[in-house]
Amino acid sequence: MGTDIRLFVEKKVNGQWESIKGKFNNDDEIEDAYDGDEIFFERAYEVYAMLAGVRNGEGVDGPGTGAYYSPISLPKGLPADASIYIAKQYKKQNTDPYSAHDCSWLLLKEILEYDWDRQERISAYVSKEHAKAFYETGTIPGSIDRKNKSNRILKLGYEKIEWGSNYAEIVGNFYSRIMPRLGEYGEPDEVRIVFWFSS
Repeated sequence: MGTDIRLFVEKKVNGQWESIKGKFNNDDEIEDAYDGDEIFFERAYEVYAMLAGVRNGEGVDGPGTGAYYSPISLPKGLPADASIYIAKQYKKQNTDPYSAHDCSWLLLKEILEYDWDRQERISAYVSKEHAKAFYETGTIPGSIDRKNKSNRILKLGYEKIEWGSNYAEIVGNFYSRIMPRLGEYGEPDEVRIVFWFSS
């Protein structure tokens, strides 16, 4: 079963946290899905792991198929001073243990101070064709298939490759598009994300 994130943004106005409506996707196109208020909705387990340790060490194919990342913080729960809108969204979705779990929040300041330059060894199982290109040119395939490490996969013609990347490169759009966009909303200690996961 997969895991999705519901991630919202709040800004402090006159000492109170207020929800920022409107969202953008990873291509900066305005979307109307998910009530039109989330800022990030990509299924990216590396981002989940770095934000709150969720699905840490798991790739999309389950335990043992992804790297382990040091999280910014373990889940803190819904902030006591959450905006009315976000508190209502959480209550509406928190109907069972799988629908709204590992709720947390992070100030933009915490996100910016995280060590995004930290290096990690990444491994993936790719086609022989992509592996050949990787070894000849260093080109990392755009679509990585982090398959389970099993003989079945190897028999299907996949080959394991490994390379080094820093955390910023690993999360891609979250670092290059989402974080700068958060900075447009205000000072780092007056902007925060509130998020939870559903599985």
